Amino acid sequence: MDEGRWLLCSCHWLADARRGRRFQNSDADPCTRVNGPGSPTPGWFELIQMRTPWVDPGSWIGSVCVGAILQVHEATQRGLVMLYAFKLVALLPVLLIQAAYVGVRAQRLPEAEGVRYGTAGQGRPLRLLILGDSAAAGVGVQGQDQALSGQLVQRLQSDFEVDWQLIAKTGATTRSTLATLSETEAASFDVAVISLGVNDATRLRPVNRWRKEQAALRTLLRQKFQVRHILLSGMPPLGDFPLLPQPLRRTIGLHSAALDKASQRAIAEEADAFHLPFDVALDPDMMAVDGFHPGAGIYALWADRVAERIRDIRP
Repeated sequence: MDEGRWLLCSCHWLADARRGRRFQNSDADPCTRVNGPGSPTPGWFELIQMRTPWVDPGSWIGSVCVGAILQVHEATQRGLVMLYAFKLVALLPVLLIQAAYVGVRAQRLPEAEGVRYGTAGQGRPLRLLILGDSAAAGVGVQGQDQALSGQLVQRLQSDFEVDWQLIAKTGATTRSTLATLSETEAASFDVAVISLGVNDATRLRPVNRWRKEQAALRTLLRQKFQVRHILLSGMPPLGDFPLLPQPLRRTIGLHSAALDKASQRAIAEEADAFHLPFDVALDPDMMAVDGFHPGAGIYALWADRVAERIRDIRP
C-alpha cells in the first residue's frame, strides 16, 4: 500500500473511530477494495469520499483529510504539486486539529419539518423543483414554511399556480445528488433551483471534478426532468462563518469561492442557466444557532432573490 493511500485510509479510520464505528468485514473497508482492469467500481479516493457525510461531527476530520489528499492527487496529475499541494499538505496538521475541534463544537440540527411537495396559488402554471443540501432542506428553522421552499412558494403563489417539489438532504454533494436524481422517477419542471456546493467545499472537492459534476447535473436536469431554466444559488461566504476557526475558515472560504467562480464561468454561455450570487450580509443574529446554517431571516432574503429572478425569466 503506497504512503498516500495509507494516510488517506488512516485519516478515514480516525473519523470512523470518533463515530464509534469499526469495520466489520473487508467489504466494508474501502482500503481493502481495489479496482481490477476495466472495473467500473469507483477508485479508492471516491470510495472513501462517498463515506464521509460531513454533518456527522466526527466526519470533519475525515472530510478535510480526504479533501486535502484529493487536492494533492489532482495537483499531482496536473503537474502543480509543488505550487499548490505543498502548501495544503503543510497546513494539514493544523486543519485536522481544527476539524476535530469543529466536530466537537458543532451542533447537529434536524431538517425542517413539513411537506416537500404540493400545489399552491393561482395564475400561470409553474412547475418548480428545489434541489440541494441541508440549506435547501431547511436546516436551521423548525418548519418548511420558514425554509427556502415554503417562503419561495409563498412569494410566487400570487402570480403562479406553483406545482412544487423539494429534493434535498443534509450532507448532499453534487455527486450524491446526481446519484439521487438518477434513481428518481422522471418528471417535468419549468424551473430548478439548486443549492449545492457547501459540502463540496468543506470536502475540498477539486475544481475540475466539481465543474464536471455540475455540468453532468445540469445535463441530467434538462434531459430527464425537462427543466427549462436552471437557477444556481451562489456559494455563501464560508470564510465568514463564525463556526469555523482560522486557518480552516480561510482555506474552506477560498476554496468555496473558487468553486463558485468555476460555476459562473461554466454557465456563461448556457442561455437557460443563471447564477444567483449570495449577496446577503452574514449577520450572526440571522443565522441558525449552530453558526453554520441559515436562519429564517436569511431564508426570507434568499427566497426574495429567487422569486425575483423567476419572475424575470417566466413573465
